[in-house]
Amino acid sequence: MASISIGSAGRVTTGNSQLWCPACGNESNWRDITADNERTYATCGGCGNRISVKN
Repeated sequence: MASISIGSAGRVTTGNSQLWCPACGNESNWRDITADNERTYATCGGCGNRISVKN
């Protein structure tokens, strides 16, 4: 299972990657964060864009 950590500033990291929304540049406002064995998924709290990163 993926290792997800949420920092005090709202930044979400998975492994060595920090989540970032390419649509609006958000790095610290995430919701609906889920993960499986291959990918981590999150929805941007700013614009609603859904992103995924390989674990």
